[in-house]
Amino acid sequence: MSYTSTFLINNVMPIDIKIKERAAVERVKLLGKEQDENINIDLEKTVPVTSLPHPGKRIIKEYLKIVDHNEINTRIANEKISIFTDGSKLNNHTGAACIVTKNQQLIDQKKWKLADHCSVFQAELLAIKMSLLQFQPESNVTVQIFSDSRSSLEAIRDCNNCHPLVIDINNRIGELKEIGTNVYLYWIKAHTNYVWNEMADQLAKAATMESFAVEEYNKMPVSTFKHEYRQKANAEWTARNTEASTGRWTVRLIPSLATAERVQSKLGMSKLLTQVLSGHGATRHYLCRFKIIEDGTCLCSSNKQQTTEHLMLECPIWENSRHCITIKHGISQTDLANWHIILGKNNDLAQGIGSAS
Repeated sequence: MSYTSTFLINNVMPIDIKIKERAAVERVKLLGKEQDENINIDLEKTVPVTSLPHPGKRIIKEYLKIVDHNEINTRIANEKISIFTDGSKLNNHTGAACIVTKNQQLIDQKKWKLADHCSVFQAELLAIKMSLLQFQPESNVTVQIFSDSRSSLEAIRDCNNCHPLVIDINNRIGELKEIGTNVYLYWIKAHTNYVWNEMADQLAKAATMESFAVEEYNKMPVSTFKHEYRQKANAEWTARNTEASTGRWTVRLIPSLATAERVQSKLGMSKLLTQVLSGHGATRHYLCRFKIIEDGTCLCSSNKQQTTEHLMLECPIWENSRHCITIKHGISQTDLANWHIILGKNNDLAQGIGSAS
């Protein structure tokens, strides 16, 4: 089996491309930035665990879950400062915002732009961090933060979390506590039409559209860099498959990496399926190639070599089976050689074609 077919059928990236991808990720994690002629991006690095307070002095910041609107209204109908925060990623742009209320009255609202490569998780954390920095601390004041991001609140609750924004939030909460300002965190359900939360959501979406706004945060998550570099690696692999002189039958059946993934996830792999996809099955042409039989011509009247391609697409002996399959599943005969279309229909179709071949 050819190099091209082996990797494509098994949906395994060629080792040389994988090594380059891994080296790029590790280099960026080590240096904290990616620099080439077109890119200059700072990577978001976790804070060293040695910078955290002593384990005995770390405070677990719990949060309460509130799903009832009436309970939220009760909690904010007082002199406490209540802040509703939200983050948003819209059309590949990222923003964050907060709505500040007191006695159920709006007293302030803020929004911030993040770099486009930032994640919603970063936006949610930034909204909480910046909201805690927006007001002058006073003694005996209570601040309530309402967020619909449970992952952010769980990160803040984890006293061992080394995310830089989480560290900043916990440090700020500690500073406020020292001067008598108590901070309470609440999780509320998203998209329940609660007025203040919906206002924060709309404001965060508006922040994503501010093209010329100063970016309040621009660190790229490691996960984003990995995803972007995986796209580059996949593009290189796809180009290699397209230009390869071997494995042309496999590339025809599996025209994209998305199709290769579908084959693995929906059909798995078997001896028969490997033979069909590679063209290296017990056909007369293949047996003749290895001198097992003398003549590779198909037993039909076409006088053509009996290859997997011939059996699947041309052989008159299988004409009735091909016709039944195309009618039953609403595809053309040329579609039989495109497994992206076949797998888009159903698994039984692909398995049936493989078995027939």
